[in-house]
Amino acid sequence: MDVKREDHAEKLAPNRLDAEVDSLRKELQKAQAACRESEERLSTLLAYAPEAIVMLDVESGPVNAAGSDRDSFDILVVEDNRADVVLLKKAFEEQQADCCIHVAINGDEALAFLYRQQPFADAPRPAIILLDLNLPGRDGREVLEEIKADDILRRIPIVVLSSSRSDVDVRQCYDLHANAFMTKAANFDELVGLVRQIIDYWLSAVRLPRS
Repeated sequence: MDVKREDHAEKLAPNRLDAEVDSLRKELQKAQAACRESEERLSTLLAYAPEAIVMLDVESGPVNAAGSDRDSFDILVVEDNRADVVLLKKAFEEQQADCCIHVAINGDEALAFLYRQQPFADAPRPAIILLDLNLPGRDGREVLEEIKADDILRRIPIVVLSSSRSDVDVRQCYDLHANAFMTKAANFDELVGLVRQIIDYWLSAVRLPRS
């Protein structure tokens, strides 16, 4: 009996090793894909180095995409990745969008902007919010839940803009009453197309409430 158990264990060992190797191979592939995505974003960012340098010196606050005229749309971007903010700003500029982009780098700052707390006492009510999920401190899901629980703020459309492709994240965001879930673009051309879709629908096709 003991000999049979040892033989069985010896047969299982290679299978377990193969499974571990396969698991490590998949993790390596994911890491390589993430690395390639980071390299693409970095190369695109370097193409707009002057804008990047300016943006990296700004902790928060408005970033004008096409001026801040009375009839322009205010967009709140909640994003902690400065490179993503620069690229998003550039994409809106290329579309010549009649909007003013404001940036919050974490969930607490976003809520302070929306509740018009210091230093955002004079903050405008945004027409839409572009919300990242993975934020330092209070994450995007918590921000989404609090906004949609507020009788006034819940009217603001929230577009979740995340690198996540998880069905769990998508379902969770819609359960929390997100108005849309969009996956972040892998390169600048895709980002321009994504911004065009946002503009065509949210700033052109639909009628939004005015504060």
